Amino acid sequence: MGFRVGAILAGIGERRLGVKVDGDVAELAPPLGFGLNIRLDPARPGIGLGMDGELRFALLLDRHPFGADMDVELDIRRRRRGRRLEEQHEGDHVDAPSGPWKSERPAGRGSALLKSFIILLFLSLASPAFAAPQPGEGYVRTPDGVRLFYHVEGHGAKTLVVVHGGPGNAYPSVEPDFAPFARDFTVIYYDQRGNGRSDLVSDPAALALDRHVADLDSVRAHFGLERMNLLGNSWGGLLVAAYAAAHPDRIERLVLDSPAPPTLAGLIEMSRRMEARAARVFSPEQRRHYDRIADPAARLKAADPVALCREWAAMLIPILMERPELAPKMRGDICSGPPEAVRVQQIVNAAIWSQLGDYDFRAAMASVKAPVLVVHGAGDNISTAAARQWADSFPNGKLLEIEGAGHITQVERPDIFFPAIEAFLAGA
Repeated sequence: MGFRVGAILAGIGERRLGVKVDGDVAELAPPLGFGLNIRLDPARPGIGLGMDGELRFALLLDRHPFGADMDVELDIRRRRRGRRLEEQHEGDHVDAPSGPWKSERPAGRGSALLKSFIILLFLSLASPAFAAPQPGEGYVRTPDGVRLFYHVEGHGAKTLVVVHGGPGNAYPSVEPDFAPFARDFTVIYYDQRGNGRSDLVSDPAALALDRHVADLDSVRAHFGLERMNLLGNSWGGLLVAAYAAAHPDRIERLVLDSPAPPTLAGLIEMSRRMEARAARVFSPEQRRHYDRIADPAARLKAADPVALCREWAAMLIPILMERPELAPKMRGDICSGPPEAVRVQQIVNAAIWSQLGDYDFRAAMASVKAPVLVVHGAGDNISTAAARQWADSFPNGKLLEIEGAGHITQVERPDIFFPAIEAFLAGA
């Protein structure tokens, strides 16, 4: 048996369920979002069974519906009286059918073979690579053997991949406050290597930015996403920008949410602004205490690293916000994860930043043609100039500056944050 299939994709929004076979037309539309139409056109006698038809289906890929038309040619050859059929019909060629023909087999047997072919074709198409992400948790294994923990929520028609900040945090640092996204999207979160419930990494070289970029592509491949809607928060904003520069053809739309600055100079300026804000917020005694509990060595020695982390976070969050009185409303936990992951959180953070050196990502963004939205709180310690540098670096970038917000815009101005991003991802 031989067959040839060619496909052309075209946008279509159709999904059907069930199986129906009616005469010479077989329609198969399985639950994964396929619908098939096969039309038989008997053409050549003496070969046994042949069919040349059209196959049409709606394919749900990355939660985006596509339609495909396929030309299918099936040639089933059989032996007769001890001789190969090809010996009787040397002029026949499977790739170039010519003239009408009739099978010597009963029509019923041909229909049965057709049905078998359709079922086999469906099984080959309905592989896990094409399955839409489903709510749940599990692991993705990277090419270098690191396991990345993932969490999927929501049932939206579009998929959104969220990359958390830090570096050194885990996905629950943002997921509770990003919960509204799950109303309209299927949202994929994952813990970056060395963080949360993903594998811890002791080799600093294995924490380099290129490994993180490769990890994000492993997540994409695991869920069978051809192109991604990506949202990166804080450090995650820089990471998704680096990913987009490396794989511009795999980006549908890109959101940089309060992104880390695109240059080392911008990062140094951010640190200075944080120091100035801390001086306004803390008394001298509070500042000395903050410095003690922020020391990575203190976390390494702590009997309860999670408790120490939460004490530090309670002092850090208010100086990240334009409106520190809203800090109690933040549900994200930057100290989430197993104790041993939290213990090395700041070590991971320092290792990643140190490997970037005197970085500048602006020129690399020229290759990213997808639409890009940079979301920036006007009161962030990261300057508006740094956020504008990101937006100006992308051919299709734009900046949304939100007044009355600092670094945690989803908590400080959710009334602007969520509608703006949802509209952007919808194509507005």
